[in-house]
Amino acid sequence: MIIVFVGTGNICRSPLAEGYMRKILSEKGIHKVLVDSAGTNALDNYRPSNEARIVAEENGFNINELKSRQVSAKDIEVADFILVMTENHKDFLENRFGNHSSKIELLGSYLEEPDLREIPDPIGLGVDTYRDVFTRIKTSIDLFFWKRILV
Repeated sequence: MIIVFVGTGNICRSPLAEGYMRKILSEKGIHKVLVDSAGTNALDNYRPSNEARIVAEENGFNINELKSRQVSAKDIEVADFILVMTENHKDFLENRFGNHSSKIELLGSYLEEPDLREIPDPIGLGVDTYRDVFTRIKTSIDLFFWKRILV
């Protein structure tokens, strides 16, 4: 199974999601799931933002070695799940790479509150905003994990 998290610049939300999912899989001893992240408007080879790295470390995982990259057609083809942060990301992927609706989901769609379905971009905001955004990412991934991985 392959999971790709997609954000905008691939330096905030999507690396946090990738790092957290890897942490869960490692803790559960699940090694047959590959996890990656990419962005719809990413410049290649940038490290995650300082705030994202701080929040990751506070939550027991490290994303320092991750590097940003642009989402590709190959990502869409090989992924079993493409978890995006916003409806705009979903629209971008479907417009650019064709309709893959069965693979593309809003990560926040696993939350019960409809108002929280989109995970906002914390870029340029303080570490407290990153913490709030990560809480939404973490809860969404936990629910995704129990509903989609452990079935």
